[in-house]
Amino acid sequence: MVFPAAGLHGVERRSASGERRGASYPDPSLSDARLALTAFVESHPGTLLEDKGRALALHFRLAPQFETRARQAVAALVRPLAPDYHVQEGKMVLEIKPHAFTKATAIEEFLGEAPFVGRTPVVVGDDLTDQAGFRLIEALGGISIAVGHRLQGQWRFDNPAAVRHWLAAIAALP
Repeated sequence: MVFPAAGLHGVERRSASGERRGASYPDPSLSDARLALTAFVESHPGTLLEDKGRALALHFRLAPQFETRARQAVAALVRPLAPDYHVQEGKMVLEIKPHAFTKATAIEEFLGEAPFVGRTPVVVGDDLTDQAGFRLIEALGGISIAVGHRLQGQWRFDNPAAVRHWLAAIAALP
């Protein structure tokens, strides 16, 4: 069985029927930013470039002393890409990503197709980018579940192990 899935905030998506959209490929408009960020990580030890093809994420978790420089570099690189791209902040990461896509837009697309039409959405998230999805599904009468303490959801689990335990209990129901 192939499950529906979304990646890159909905840029890439596989529907319940298996149809794929936005398969990962390098976006040529990111070429200059890709080269500049590659040079940045080479000259700033501990930083990491995650090249997602259609998005670029600069991580500085292992080199927090470079946060200011990372922010300056990413801000300068995204400026000529606007309005198509913007910076999505995360925990010690700055991602240049397509502006038109969020986790909310991905969820919205899923809710418009079988077998999700008319269902109550439940979203479990642990990342700041999940907040947009939470707002959408709450507005639609769904349920938001935050993992950890960085997000605000209607419900909360302390860690991923607690989520797995909860899911196992649901799966065991008759």
